[in-house]
Amino acid sequence: MGRGKRAVLLVAGSVAAACLLAAAPVKNRVLVQTEVIELGELKQSLWLNGQVRYMQEHPYVSLKNGTVSEVLVQPGERVDKGELLIRLDVSEEAQALSVLYGMQYENKQAQAYLEAAAVPFGLYASSEQEQLRTQLQKIIESSQIRAASDGVMEAVYVRRGDTVNAGTVLGVSRGMQKGIVLSAQADSLSPLTSGMKAFVQGAGQQFGAAVSAVEPVGENGLQAIWLQPEEASVLNNFEYGDTLHAEVVTGVNAPCALVPLTASDAEGDIWIVKDGRLIREAFEWQECSQTHACGDAEWAGRRVVLYPEMYDLKDGMAVRVTE
Repeated sequence: MGRGKRAVLLVAGSVAAACLLAAAPVKNRVLVQTEVIELGELKQSLWLNGQVRYMQEHPYVSLKNGTVSEVLVQPGERVDKGELLIRLDVSEEAQALSVLYGMQYENKQAQAYLEAAAVPFGLYASSEQEQLRTQLQKIIESSQIRAASDGVMEAVYVRRGDTVNAGTVLGVSRGMQKGIVLSAQADSLSPLTSGMKAFVQGAGQQFGAAVSAVEPVGENGLQAIWLQPEEASVLNNFEYGDTLHAEVVTGVNAPCALVPLTASDAEGDIWIVKDGRLIREAFEWQECSQTHACGDAEWAGRRVVLYPEMYDLKDGMAVRVTE
């Protein structure tokens, strides 16, 4: 075969191969997981663990070292708010207060005499005595342990004659109604107020609830968040101490484009899929829940790549998509 003819055949073969390649489907596009951004309301929530407890649970703590002189209630007994439950021996404080009253009476008598005689009596006035009197009265009053609210005496830990130290828990009373208590450090919480909605899960059940009270616990910054179910009877299916999980809704944004947090790359940018190709766009991250960010309405309807760090993406790259 002549050289000229072979050259023509080679050129024709090359052109045919190029046409076949152009006609063949593109198989090297990256397959990416995507999601279409929708309009909706952004919930800001706290996810906390909690327990089923009785409302108005109250421990009674001794504020002084001493001896238990009387125990007037037993576990399981109904109690009324203000009812005397336990009394500590305050005979020493009572004796000291009696002596102090006598001294103050004598001082007043002396002051009256000196006033009548027009003699200065400043040395006889004693602010220290008044402070001591107030302190003794507080000790005596705080040693009379009274019920903090109507309810049931859940436990009594002492008997008559027991010696206790300051800080000893003497007993615990509780209300009649069950509730759910969550706990968290105050500095980690959004502002919580009574009436905020919550969604509770536990033992295969889900139900609505609302925040009924937020109380400090001790002096370590811990707070107790009490929830009351929308239907109180739902807690009849739970035992005291059962563990539950709650989502407390702290705020709801107006309708906006809900951008998945998983659509962000390391720089905070979003990868948009348009006509089978990628467009990298900056996104201003502001209000966020644990799953989505609130974007301008114009972002709604766009298809974004999820987990972009999983791929080696480039602007303009052709991709295949899956939801």
